[in-house]
Amino acid sequence: MVSIFQWVQAWLLEVREDFAYLPLFIQSAIIVSLIAIAGTLLAYLGLMLSRGLKYYRDRRNKPVSVQIDALILEYMMQCILATEPPELPVAAFRQLPLHRAWARKLVVQKILHYRRNFSGVSAAAFRQLYEALGLHEQALQKLRSGHPPLVVEALSELFNMEIIVDEAVVLPMTTSSHRYVREMARCYLAKCSAQHPLDFFSNIDTPLLPWEQFELFRVISQRKDLPAPSFAQWIQPAFHPTVISFSLKMAAHFQQYEAIPAISRLLPSDDVQLRALAINSLGKLMAEETEEALVAMYPTQPQSCKSEILKALGRIGSGKQLGFLKQEFLHAQDFDLKKQAARSIVHHDVLAQPMLWDLQAESVGMQHVILQHSLNPSIKF
Repeated sequence: MVSIFQWVQAWLLEVREDFAYLPLFIQSAIIVSLIAIAGTLLAYLGLMLSRGLKYYRDRRNKPVSVQIDALILEYMMQCILATEPPELPVAAFRQLPLHRAWARKLVVQKILHYRRNFSGVSAAAFRQLYEALGLHEQALQKLRSGHPPLVVEALSELFNMEIIVDEAVVLPMTTSSHRYVREMARCYLAKCSAQHPLDFFSNIDTPLLPWEQFELFRVISQRKDLPAPSFAQWIQPAFHPTVISFSLKMAAHFQQYEAIPAISRLLPSDDVQLRALAINSLGKLMAEETEEALVAMYPTQPQSCKSEILKALGRIGSGKQLGFLKQEFLHAQDFDLKKQAARSIVHHDVLAQPMLWDLQAESVGMQHVILQHSLNPSIKF
């Protein structure tokens, strides 16, 4: 081994002395070779270092992890078998090296893992244990650190444990320039705010991404301690278009009929997508008072809005606009509009029976095929 190093050293010395006299392509080859060798050595060194650190952490964490599992399972068995809530095993957990950051993190991960798999009293017990050990104080310190990764980690932890934090601390984070801080703060308030979970809507000036809207919807739907807020307050042109569109969907989902006047005011909107969504929401809310306005605006609308108007008339199903729907079915040039008109007629059910009999008897060709297709009960309206 020594002789190899001596040979390499002698070769490098010779190359250094003769380097200036070598041809350019050989100089380039030597430089590239040295860079490749150095890169390979660094890569192997990094790999060995990462594996060594992983081995060290696994060896350090394993006995503590086993102790945590044993303590938690013992406590859960006591909760199941006892007639009264047992005492929290705080003293036993204090025997763990919680003065070490890695041990505290391990305990938090274990509590979060078990809490996700339980509900009701058991989930509440994990939350009590989390607070009794003072682990939430560490999360609050991270929350106030101002370092985005730590803030996101703290918000996620507090979100999953449902720990109440002063809203004045979290609300400014909903407009943070850091995307993940902003999104996590919004989800936290939607889940944990005691009185005004969606007040941050008024300050949103960037688009609500589709996945963020889905997450907010999931959180709001799962809250049982607080009724859904009135979304009519955000159905106004002053707010961001994505906030308005999300509020339209939520108002329709929660059947908030008091939002109908606010939704109706969006019908003249210049935003075609927003207008179509407003029409869709009116249909889902079965806003019978808006039928005439929808029919009156129909001729001047683009196809997407026309389709939504026809669908809304079918969902409202008052029977007052059956003549209009029949006219569209018979005379519309666009195939999709003709099909939507037929579906809306069918959706009127008993009110449309005489008209359907007449149409079935009179229609031929494509119209007859569309009508038969729409009468299929398997077709979702």
